[in-house]
Amino acid sequence: MHLSGLHLYPVKSCAGLAVASWPLDARGLAGDRSFMVVDAATGRFLSQREEPSLALVRPEWRGEDLALSTPGGSVLVSRRPTGPARAVAVWEHVGPARDCGRDAAALLSDHLGRAVALVGLHPAHGRRADPAIAGPEVEVGFSDGYPLLVVGEASRGALNARLGRPLPMDRFRPNLVIAGAHPFAEDGWRRIRVGGIPIDLVKPCTRCSITTVDQATGRRDGAEPLRTLGVFRRGERGVLFGQNAVHRAVGELRVGDPVVAG
Repeated sequence: MHLSGLHLYPVKSCAGLAVASWPLDARGLAGDRSFMVVDAATGRFLSQREEPSLALVRPEWRGEDLALSTPGGSVLVSRRPTGPARAVAVWEHVGPARDCGRDAAALLSDHLGRAVALVGLHPAHGRRADPAIAGPEVEVGFSDGYPLLVVGEASRGALNARLGRPLPMDRFRPNLVIAGAHPFAEDGWRRIRVGGIPIDLVKPCTRCSITTVDQATGRRDGAEPLRTLGVFRRGERGVLFGQNAVHRAVGELRVGDPVVAG
């Protein structure tokens, strides 16, 4: 088996970046979900669940800056924002974030048609994954709950074989894509080593309506894949696809790295 895809999402629920190699830091792939769009009034996070056109917000790292582009324009923000602190909410967690300024807020508000702001991680962010599942003191940024999401290429192939129209991998927003395993083999893995880095698979990923958003158009695209996943991949809390994961060391990951399950 080997690592066939490596993806990060600098802004939560916005477009992703496919990379050939990338460092892992304490929170996951460096810079992954380190920015987030929030409601300007409440500070609560926004995602493609309620704003599917976030898929059309495209990030690009440019040295010490993050460039964001929408169909209506673009803006540069500092990779390490130093703006004023403001309280933001990610699910049940409430903590400080750095405001990224008026220009970013104006661009994104115009794109979404509502008042929003862009925020970046604050040193006192202080968010942890569920210790009962991930273990103690596992840091996370603005991800839904865990540092990494692992998906098998063969699993998507098995799902696509049941669909009338195949779906691309970007519907599932993985961090690590693994080739060379049987369909849904990741369900039975407790730990893998990717290029020597140990990664624990701690919880099946319950999928939401984001999987029904066409990432190229930013529009909902029917009931798939949730309808089909519901036939053969239903768990107690919803349909399952992929595995949430926690890395137990830092280092560099590279597409092509060998993957060993244990």
